[in-house]
Amino acid sequence: MAEDKLYVHIEYGDLKADFTGSADEVLRSIVRFLSKILPSLRIVEELIYKPSLEGLAEALKDIVKVSEGVPMLSTQTNFATHSLVLIGLAAKYLSFNIGLSEDECMDARELSIFTGKSEKTVRNILPKLLEKGLITRTEKGRYAITILGLKKVEEEIVGRVSQ
Repeated sequence: MAEDKLYVHIEYGDLKADFTGSADEVLRSIVRFLSKILPSLRIVEELIYKPSLEGLAEALKDIVKVSEGVPMLSTQTNFATHSLVLIGLAAKYLSFNIGLSEDECMDARELSIFTGKSEKTVRNILPKLLEKGLITRTEKGRYAITILGLKKVEEEIVGRVSQ
């Protein structure tokens, strides 16, 4: 089956432009077009951190697998418990955003199962991660990774795996 094409027409003042292609191609073309006519957009674009689902999946693929929306370590690791909690929540975030899970949250028991550490150990680490802004408490003892937490996973944890 051929990929659907997206058609977009933009008018900005006297300028007009038409874009055709895949959604990704059209989006890149629109951003390029707007960057040329609105130079401040380029600066703003460079300042904004946008987690890449594709990049996150690529980075985690060798250490995490997801089955029925539940992340699992696929290999033995020597990560510290706080890193394992972040990896588990990043995998849950990814599984939610690609439609494999109904939510992006995990509770201490689920994190304990994921990390292989006791629930008490996980519960002792959660406040530290909350204080650093790496995770957020959602409701009834459930936790989700924040954008800052995703950035930490990308920069530190995934960087360590690729070394």
